[in-house]
Formats: sequence, C-alpha cells, structure tokens
Amino acid sequence: PEQLGTATERDAVLAISFTPYAPVTAELAAAAARSNIPVVAITDSAFSPLVTSADIWLEVAEADFGAFRSLSAS
Repeated sequence: PEQLGTATERDAVLAISFTPYAPVTAELAAAAARSNIPVVAITDSAFSPLVTSADIWLEVAEADFGAFRSLSAS
C-alpha cells in the first residue's frame, strides 16, 4: 500500500497471484486500476480476480507436485 500511494499514471503495478489468490494482491490491483495506474498481472486463470483490474495479463500454468508449487512459473 505504501508504494502504491506514491505511484502515478507514469508507473505500472505488477500483480502476481495464483490459486488460492491473495486478497491483498487483488485489492491493491483494483486500487491501482481505480487510480488510472496501469496494471500488469501474472496469474493462472482467465477467471482470476486480477484479470478484471489488469490492462494486460499473462496466464501461466503452474505445476503442482503433491500440494507443493514450483516457483519457476512465477
């Protein structure tokens, strides 16, 4: 929230979240969009809560190994 408070339309927010989505990430992305700050999202689904706030979003499928995620996708 502190960094977003100093952002302007000349900046961009990079929001990254995968299932289960972190509520704070979606909230901050939405706040940035309301302030006309561009949002770039990296997420795992077109149904992610980040997609509605993003100007551009990338869908990345993460591998799941017995409830452990690979960090290489993000």
